[in-house]
Amino acid sequence: KHALFHMDERSGAMTLRDNGSANGTYIKIGNGGFKRISGSATVGFQDIIRLGAIQTFQIKDLLPKSTPPANDSEDISHLRNVYDIYNANQGFLEVFAPGTSKAAAIRQLAKSIGAERIVVFGDNLNDIPMLRCADVAVAVENAYPEVKQIAHVVIGPNSSDSVARWILEHHNQM
Repeated sequence: KHALFHMDERSGAMTLRDNGSANGTYIKIGNGGFKRISGSATVGFQDIIRLGAIQTFQIKDLLPKSTPPANDSEDISHLRNVYDIYNANQGFLEVFAPGTSKAAAIRQLAKSIGAERIVVFGDNLNDIPMLRCADVAVAVENAYPEVKQIAHVVIGPNSSDSVARWILEHHNQM
């Protein structure tokens, strides 16, 4: 995960924040080169962004063509470089390199180690695709309601070692 895009619905202001990725997030500048984003940068629809060494896209390519239903996730993987989207009412969009997401990583890891069962833990809306691909989806008590709704199990809050306690209690079943 390289960057987090945010569009303020009231003002329309758009920002892109580098998430400290090793390969960096860059914005194209006037001389045709790219400048690494340090922290957050204000961006516009026409700005060209580069993730790491070679993945480039325009900000306008990140935005869904239609508004997804409220309180629901929309698969927009047909758009270049975008794989998971938050609820459109919140105005957040996570940007991943093509073919990457938490769900894709979990599936690839499970396949590579020959896992017979996938157990995942989540609390945020960006965890929903990962939770949906798991055999056992566990949400913490302080998760978003949409996350708890699709989870198979809801445990205590993440602030009281609930994930570690659940693993300790259920490790023989995994």
